[in-house]
Amino acid sequence: MKGGDGIPVEEWEKTHSIAINVLYELMPTEQDIVLDDTSCFRWLRDRYRTIGNQYSYQTIIVYLDIPLLEIRKRMQENEKTKVRLSVRQDIIEVMAKTFEQPQVDEIAVRYTLGQSIQEWITSHFAQPLDFTPRLQTGGS
Repeated sequence: MKGGDGIPVEEWEKTHSIAINVLYELMPTEQDIVLDDTSCFRWLRDRYRTIGNQYSYQTIIVYLDIPLLEIRKRMQENEKTKVRLSVRQDIIEVMAKTFEQPQVDEIAVRYTLGQSIQEWITSHFAQPLDFTPRLQTGGS
């Protein structure tokens, strides 16, 4: 299955279950874990957060808040360069309409297009570490 051709919600559920099993294997190590997942639905993020809480992990969402126009522009550029696998336009449109943005009760750090990536990393992740294990999920 090629993700750029669209994945039914049932398949999201299967891949989510695989990720959860990996988390259960890793969390007893008490090391920081970075989970790269679209996390487009709140219920996906809630499950990761529930599991993280069982092991005293803090869950932080890295929310890539990129305008749809910019995404379309980058998709057009990628069609020319083929640097990475593509996602069909209709899939992006559906994701944009159904994406559930992080809410105020979720810990999220937001990245927007106009920010310097280095300054953003420094402002959010360069503070002294508290050594509390954290589960970070990507969102877009």
